Amino acid sequence: MKKNLKILFIQLCVLAIGCFIGEAVFGLPKWLGLVIAGLMFYLVFFIIQIKGAMSNIKDEVSSDGIAGARICGVFISAILLAFILGIYVYQAANIAMTIAGVVLLILQRRKIKGFFFENRWENNFWLVYFGIAFIICGVFSVFACLDIAPCTELCGIYRAIGIIVWILVILWTLPPDTWLARFATNNYKRYEDNYD
Repeated sequence: MKKNLKILFIQLCVLAIGCFIGEAVFGLPKWLGLVIAGLMFYLVFFIIQIKGAMSNIKDEVSSDGIAGARICGVFISAILLAFILGIYVYQAANIAMTIAGVVLLILQRRKIKGFFFENRWENNFWLVYFGIAFIICGVFSVFACLDIAPCTELCGIYRAIGIIVWILVILWTLPPDTWLARFATNNYKRYEDNYD
């Protein structure tokens, strides 16, 4: 396994541990612990990358940077979708969205690798993005609705803000040569320079 893929795996493990600590130590609801741990982890992660990569912003974007940025984008946008749509209070909608995501990924299975590791954008990539986002959103909603009583979906100005943030996440993480992809690229380069 490549060193950069190990780093991605470690990041996901840290995310899972952070969610457990939030729930066990601070008594947070499962859905809130997941959101806080995920957002804080990626915020700190990319702040470190921004600090070390601003001077090298014109460097070539590698597949590592694309993978890191798009994983971040899909994860955050899936959580935003759950709150914007408010589907986490309807189990039928949760199940339907999860099934739709699985079907989309099966139909576009040959494009999944390209979505994460190629510095380009195709129309089919949107289907891969929504397939993965729907699965995460649906699964997250199923677990979240277990400890959310009444409907707490975003309404009014909060929903508008959520949609704006969702659009910004897409623009910063999915198209070719995005900022987060460049930051991730330079972060991995520094790691390999120090430890290879």
